[in-house]
This record gives sequence, C-alpha cells and structure tokens, in this order.
Amino acid sequence: MEIWNQRPHYSEVSGKYLGEEPMAYFFAHVCSKGAHPKLKFEKRNIMLMTLVEHIIWDTRVPEGKMWDKVKDRKEEMQKLSASFHRTPLLFNPK
Repeated sequence: MEIWNQRPHYSEVSGKYLGEEPMAYFFAHVCSKGAHPKLKFEKRNIMLMTLVEHIIWDTRVPEGKMWDKVKDRKEEMQKLSASFHRTPLLFNPK
C-alpha cells in the first residue's frame, strides 16, 4: 500500500491510468521473487503496470521503447542483488 500511496496511479510502462483502487496485479516485480528473494520487498524492484503489461513482463521478453525503463530498472536491481551476495556477514546469526 505504501508504494500505491507514494506513486502516481499510472502504469510506469505505458502511462495508462490505473484508477484509484490498488489491485495486486498492478504491482510487478522487475526481478522475480524466486530468482532474487532479497529484492522481494525492495520498493525499486516493484513497478506499477496494467494487468496485460504485468502478464507480458512475467511471460516473455517484451519489445519496444516503452519497456526501456523496466529493462533499465532490471539491470539496476540485478546489480543490487549481486552486491548482496558480496556483502560479508557482520554477525553470527546463531
């Protein structure tokens, strides 16, 4: 809900208006939760999209300029995820 309250209610892909009521399918993970579990709650890893855009993003390699922002964000998030793997553990979790 925090993301919904902080961002304009428009798709970050097409600019289409999403309405006033947040729907779960509006919130798309740029890097999947399965492949990048540490990014699951990273706000920058979640972009607002229409249902159709979310399905396209999750199921194929989208083409066209309108996807450039999402692809750029994915590169940024992959770098962030990789940095988590290089960060040494500062405490013993026992």
